[in-house]
Amino acid sequence: MSILPPEASIVFAYMALLYNASVSGKLIYESFAKPNLNKQAWNLSSAGVMLTGTVLIFLWFNLSLSTEFIWGAIVGCFLLFINNLIVTILSLKGKIEATRWGKIINVLFTILALQASMLLLNFVEAQTAFILPKALEWFMIIPSIGFASFEAFLYGAVGYFYPVLILIPFAVPIKLKKQPTKVAEKKKKPQKKIVESEKESQKKETKIEEKPKKSVFTEEIDQIKQEKPPILPQIKVFLDNGAKGIYAMGIILLIVFTLLNIGTMASFGEFTSKDYNPVYPERNDFEFGVSLKTVTYQQSLPDNYLEEFQKELDLLIDLNVTTVRMDIKSELLYDHSTELQGITDELKANGFKIMLSTYGYGFPTWNYQQVNFTDYIAEIENQAIEIIQLCDPEFLLIYPEPYGFSSAYVRNIPSPDGWADAIEDTVSVIHSYSNDTEIGVNLSYNDFSLLNHTVSVFESIWKNTTVDFVGIDYYIIHARELDLTPFLDQTTPSTKELWICEFGISAVMYGERIQAGALANLLELVLNQTVFKGFVYFSLQDDLSGGNSLGLVSATGHKRLSFYKYNEIIETVIE
Repeated sequence: MSILPPEASIVFAYMALLYNASVSGKLIYESFAKPNLNKQAWNLSSAGVMLTGTVLIFLWFNLSLSTEFIWGAIVGCFLLFINNLIVTILSLKGKIEATRWGKIINVLFTILALQASMLLLNFVEAQTAFILPKALEWFMIIPSIGFASFEAFLYGAVGYFYPVLILIPFAVPIKLKKQPTKVAEKKKKPQKKIVESEKESQKKETKIEEKPKKSVFTEEIDQIKQEKPPILPQIKVFLDNGAKGIYAMGIILLIVFTLLNIGTMASFGEFTSKDYNPVYPERNDFEFGVSLKTVTYQQSLPDNYLEEFQKELDLLIDLNVTTVRMDIKSELLYDHSTELQGITDELKANGFKIMLSTYGYGFPTWNYQQVNFTDYIAEIENQAIEIIQLCDPEFLLIYPEPYGFSSAYVRNIPSPDGWADAIEDTVSVIHSYSNDTEIGVNLSYNDFSLLNHTVSVFESIWKNTTVDFVGIDYYIIHARELDLTPFLDQTTPSTKELWICEFGISAVMYGERIQAGALANLLELVLNQTVFKGFVYFSLQDDLSGGNSLGLVSATGHKRLSFYKYNEIIETVIE
């Protein structure tokens, strides 16, 4: 469940931008309104650093995620980090004005600026052939893991979205102490004689003055005149403290998620070491697959889609996979059927098997949350028939993640047995058109748990349907260790096959080394279990516009370590 829609999180970035600009403007105004050479130099320097850093980040923020623009953002974040660090050190040493809460805020905002710099530098490493030494890479990855988990907590999805929430850090304003004048210093000198005479005079004044009695008719009420502070400064202070408070809470949560996920990263450390030597058996009954970016989750195809498809086709040939998966949105199926058919024909001509999936409706899912379940079934069946007649795929996935993705569309969510009945009816309808396509259902973690039912969706589908295979969508953010035992324990002897239909790990979030190591480890586990007949990695290439940084190949075309590792495993397993 999404706590905060991704579209709304952009408010945080603009909040930081406006705050930094206003703080810079205030420092510049104070420098010229109240000229003081020492204070003026500090204010103008701090304002210049804040404004330059913020503008550099905002230019990248509005233009692109490409590495050409992101270097400016890294410089901008680093400038804000330097400013915040200097102000924090000065405030902790008592050189500038700062309350106890103000000092804490300064420390938090300094950490935030450092994390933002590390996040962006880690992004550049993941998108290019530039790779940091292992120890330094791990240090850089820690903020990325926490940030991605924090986003998943806010948005209810496993993603790595740019740019949101913290990539324009707050700048810490400098507040120099007022220098005391010579007259004021003289007044502060202790004068012993004067103090003693004052004490003696206070002792003598012991008489209590009695208030004169007044008649209720003639009593005058003396009202003390109190000057009310102007409203504008009060509003300004309120907004300033409110913005800082919101960001401070966000930073604290970010730090918590970062600490929680250090264990996730550390648990994969052994798979990146030289001592890790996985064993892969030779198997000719196993399908190696990958998701194709050109079609997957696309609502439409650009004019140059053939050029992009050709690039991916060359990558697929180099990778040597046997199956290509494409997740088809309704808009693409109905509006670009000719192009879709052309792509699948080209893939088949190059020897690849095709796995397509139906999604019922297009995105965003919240547009369809009131759909009747009967209507949803009809839409799935219509799309399945359309796909089979158009593309004749070897594999077809229906009802994606019943207690996950599919449940987001329907008004009344059925029980596990209700899902199984609907799936079995749809399988019968599909088989009436073709028996050449193998039908499967991909399941998420929720589909393997009871969720207030006596059986899980997986158990109902496995025992009560005639689907050819059941797929698992498995991401390491769900658990610290890759462990297939919970899934294998629920399988019973059957003619059905088990697949890993989705597995992906973000190179931006975990780094290239862990991405390759986790892929190698999961394939070792899967290939040594004969019940598993297929594996699909999601995805071949990054699609940053959709928050996908899971690719074996970066958005810039850089082949990651995982690309070569996957290819090496395929060549080892297939004779």
